[in-house]
Amino acid sequence: MITDEPRAEPTSGPPPRDHATGPIRALTNEARAWIIALLLMLPALIPVAVHFARAQRGGLATSYIYYDMPVYMANARALVEGDRIHWFYANPNDSSTDAPRIYFQPTTLLYAVVWKSTGLAPGLVLSIVGAASAWVCARVAIALFRDAAGSARDGPHRLALIALFWGGGLLAAAGAALAVATHKSPLAFESLVALDPARGLWFLNFGRNLVFPTEAAYHALAFGILLAVGRRRWIVATLLQLILSACHPFTSIEVALIVACWVGFERGFMKNRDVPRLFIVTACAQIIVILWYYGVYLNSFEAHRLVHAQLALDWGIQARNFVPAYALVAALAFWPMRDARRAAAHLSTPRRRLYLIWFLVAFALANHEFAIRPVQPIHFTRGYIWTPLFLLGVETLLGLFAAIGGLRVKPVRVLAAAALLAVMLSDNAAWFAHIAYDGLLDPASRAWRPPDPAWPRDIRLRPAQRAALDRLNQTDLAGCLLVSRDRLIGYLAIAETPLRSWLGHFLNTPDFEAKSQALDKLFDAGVLDPSWRDRDLVILDDRDEPSAALAKTLEDSAATPVFRDADVRIWKVVARDSRAARNLR
Repeated sequence: MITDEPRAEPTSGPPPRDHATGPIRALTNEARAWIIALLLMLPALIPVAVHFARAQRGGLATSYIYYDMPVYMANARALVEGDRIHWFYANPNDSSTDAPRIYFQPTTLLYAVVWKSTGLAPGLVLSIVGAASAWVCARVAIALFRDAAGSARDGPHRLALIALFWGGGLLAAAGAALAVATHKSPLAFESLVALDPARGLWFLNFGRNLVFPTEAAYHALAFGILLAVGRRRWIVATLLQLILSACHPFTSIEVALIVACWVGFERGFMKNRDVPRLFIVTACAQIIVILWYYGVYLNSFEAHRLVHAQLALDWGIQARNFVPAYALVAALAFWPMRDARRAAAHLSTPRRRLYLIWFLVAFALANHEFAIRPVQPIHFTRGYIWTPLFLLGVETLLGLFAAIGGLRVKPVRVLAAAALLAVMLSDNAAWFAHIAYDGLLDPASRAWRPPDPAWPRDIRLRPAQRAALDRLNQTDLAGCLLVSRDRLIGYLAIAETPLRSWLGHFLNTPDFEAKSQALDKLFDAGVLDPSWRDRDLVILDDRDEPSAALAKTLEDSAATPVFRDADVRIWKVVARDSRAARNLR
């Protein structure tokens, strides 16, 4: 049970005003908190709901609302072999038959267990587990909020809690202003997200992270660790850190560094003896284990080194992005610390010092290109900079709402509170509104369009593509290597079928560019890659008729047609050695 009653701090101010007085009251409060968490996380389901609503107008829903999502279910399927579920999996984007089983994530194992036990479509499994993860994360976030703001249930606290979940910054306003200055439409989606990286999909504030199943799970663990540390529950924090360390390299090292820096500061500078020496050791050990696994062990395998080189991208965040993103919460956070005396008073509790160190470490990691070679610095944002600033400044926000509540004229009071909340929520309101508009109201969305390879945020399939995936799932093609001209099918197949694919996720496929060229040579010039000659192949072409060169190669290879629907054609090519063995028999 996640109680909202933190362990008391001598200098942390008054305790929450609604302490449970008995088991029944405690259960009632807990049930109420879970209901509130459910209500607060519901907006995160809007993109999935729009995805299924759009499917009514054309294209078949897959539950994948963004390009990266199928790879997580591909990882989960890679754990399953017959009736057995392995602990470790090989990269499903690696077409090699001897790809090493070196990867492990608890979240991936959970997806595999749910998929294997229910038999549901992989995309649906991801959505269901993701919704459950978002609910748990929302509950942990409420506890984190109440540790910082108290658990009163008055109007200011309710409004501030909404702001924690769906507050943002001034990105939409700054984007609209930029559009006006450059003579563009300020209300166009492109204008409102012009300064929001990847059209808002890097999630610079907290709540939007609940949209992605994986991020919801990572945030639930990360917030749980920081909640436990703030409450001095060292064993819980250590156990959750162990789980997170195996889940995600970016989030795990970020949280481990936050915790290690905080315990070092508390013990070394503040002489806080409440932090056990053993926890300092475990916090440092976490960092060593993470660096060894992701930096040494995995990189001892050539296949992983190739993928790591593709993932080591200079994807960063600039001042033009983070200044408007964090302006509001930064102002709230630093107002109580506007001079040395006030800063000392505000940071007099270990919990607030944790929030400050959380912010400083996350901000440094998100801008680590100034110190070391950048490896996707923007991966360290994901609301981890915004949230501690909010928690540091939540009392300022509560004071603003309380001051508004003190106004005598009710209409003025209501309008002022609504205006302040509207400013806080403007980024997410604009983002969700345009997702809904684009999916449901925009006339251009009424006609189905295939996913844009440059922006595949809504993966829906033509009936022929779905039929092709169903055919690829049949047992007579088991063990074959899929070579697909339709790159979306080639990618989805590793999540939706047991086949390995020549090309999967563009960053997780070793030697992606070289393999892309080999694919083009086959379908344009009929040239088989040498590495295919000893493999049984499934060749998928998405043209009405194959090129003359491909047709000649298929004839020479004794290819057998196994599927045709609309413009999708599939052939099975048995390796020459296999054909010779069959002839001998």
